Amino acid sequence: MEGKNSCFSIFTPIPMIGGLIGLAAFVNNIFALHKLYTIYRPDEAVLFVILSVVLPFMGPIFLFIMRNDKPVNEEDLKGSVWEN
Repeated sequence: MEGKNSCFSIFTPIPMIGGLIGLAAFVNNIFALHKLYTIYRPDEAVLFVILSVVLPFMGPIFLFIMRNDKPVNEEDLKGSVWEN
């Protein structure tokens, strides 16, 4: 059965690897969003993260709303590419 399914036979011994990678990416996304929301809107960070997970279309809307905000805590930007 060499053909279109031959590239997927590599992952047959590890059937859950795709799910684990997807879960790791999802958790990483949550942490990144929380860090970003905490820098710009610390009082609303948890609410924004929950709404971004439950209603995925809200994440880009929140980023658009915060686009002109100044960071609340400059210490969060030390050593980052956004440091002035």
